[in-house]
Amino acid sequence: MLSLLEQMMEAGFRTETAINLINSGLMLKGEAQTFSTVDLGLIDLYTGICEFIKIGAAASFIKRDNWVETISSTTLPIGMLGRVDYDSVKKKLYEGDIVILITDGVLDCIKEDNKEACMEQLILSIQSSNPQEIANRILDGVLAMGNYEATDDMSVITAGIWLK
Repeated sequence: MLSLLEQMMEAGFRTETAINLINSGLMLKGEAQTFSTVDLGLIDLYTGICEFIKIGAAASFIKRDNWVETISSTTLPIGMLGRVDYDSVKKKLYEGDIVILITDGVLDCIKEDNKEACMEQLILSIQSSNPQEIANRILDGVLAMGNYEATDDMSVITAGIWLK
């Protein structure tokens, strides 16, 4: 599915059209229900605008200096319903920002009630601008909160923004 979405967007399909086509394909699979979350961060390298498109995905974060912003979604995964409902949020990125996308398995390790707030505090505590180091520390931090027992897949994708 990811490869197909990438190919359609590279071919010039609008994001909404590509998502609807993939959803239709998943719905046509018949009796076996197939669904998936979609979490996209599309960055315009000329304007610095990042469009977050979330379909049933866990929260994403932007780390800037001494604060963290959470981008969350309340939609269902793709392939569950005939019509796709997705959240789209645009944010201006600046030099030094770190964009962080995580899977729901990362949040599931956090035992606190407000998982996103706990994740914000963890991200704020990381004193690094290296995206790989930030990803490693996030994984280590949430694994420590969950007694090093992962209940689901855990992925962290980070991207650093710098002027060229």
